[in-house]
Amino acid sequence: MMPVRGRRWEGKLERNVSLPVQILVYAAILFALLLISAEDRAGRQAVFGAGILLALVLHRAAEGRPVSETGLRFTGFARWAVLGGLWGGAAATAAAVILKMCGWLRWTAPVSPEEVFLGMAGLLLPVLWQEVFFRGYLYAALDRRYGVRTAVVGSAAAFGLFGLLAGPVHPVAGCNAFLRGLLLAGLRERTGSLGWEVGFEWMWRSFQDALFGFPSVRTPGRVVLEGPAAVTGGRSGAEAGWLFTVLLFILLVLTRKSSERSE
Repeated sequence: MMPVRGRRWEGKLERNVSLPVQILVYAAILFALLLISAEDRAGRQAVFGAGILLALVLHRAAEGRPVSETGLRFTGFARWAVLGGLWGGAAATAAAVILKMCGWLRWTAPVSPEEVFLGMAGLLLPVLWQEVFFRGYLYAALDRRYGVRTAVVGSAAAFGLFGLLAGPVHPVAGCNAFLRGLLLAGLRERTGSLGWEVGFEWMWRSFQDALFGFPSVRTPGRVVLEGPAAVTGGRSGAEAGWLFTVLLFILLVLTRKSSERSE
C-alpha cells in the first residue's frame, strides 16, 4: 500500500542561498574529499558518510528546513525499506532469469556467502548517500521552489547525469539511470519517505553486484553477458542494455498502478 502524501511545504521563509550555489559548494567539498581519499576504500566510505551529513547540513542551514522533510524519518522507514527491497531484489532476479533462459548469461566464477555479505554491506553506505542527496536534499529543494513535477524530473535528470559521469560514458546506461531516478523520485513523493528508495536501491545493486556478479561500466563482474550487446549490455553490464530499459518501464507502470489502487 502506498499512501499519497497530502501536505505541502510549510514553515520558514526560504534562505537567500540559491540552489545552484548550494550544489556547487556541495560538489566542491565532496570532490576534494574524494581526491584526498584516492583509492583507499575505507576513505571513500568515509566520504560517502561525510556526503550524507553535508547534504543534511545544507538542507537545514541553506534551506532552513527540518531534516525530516528530506524523507529521512524513522516513522514507517523500516516498513517502506522492506517493501522497496522486495521490489528491487525481485526486479534484479527477473533480469537474471530472463538472461539465463535466453542463454545470454554465463557464470565464470563461484561466489561464497562471505563475499555476498561483504559486498552487500559495502553497498549500504553509498546507497544511503545517493538517496539522501538525490531523493532527500535535492528533491526537497526542487519541490519547495518549483513543485512536484520539477522535483521528480529534475532529481531524476541529475541522477542520470551522475550515472553518466561516474564511469565510462554509455548513453543507454544514462537513460536507464534517468528512468530509475523517475521511479525512485515518484515513490519518494507518494510515500513521503526515503525508506522505499533505500531498500530498492540496496537490493537492486546488491543482487546485481554481490549476488549475481553482473559486469558494469566500471567493473568486469563474475558473469559474461552474451547475445545481442544492445539488449544485454555486453561488457558494459546489464544496466547498459535495453532489457533493463524495458524492465524499468514495467516497474514504473506497476508501482504507479499499485499507488493508484491505494488512493
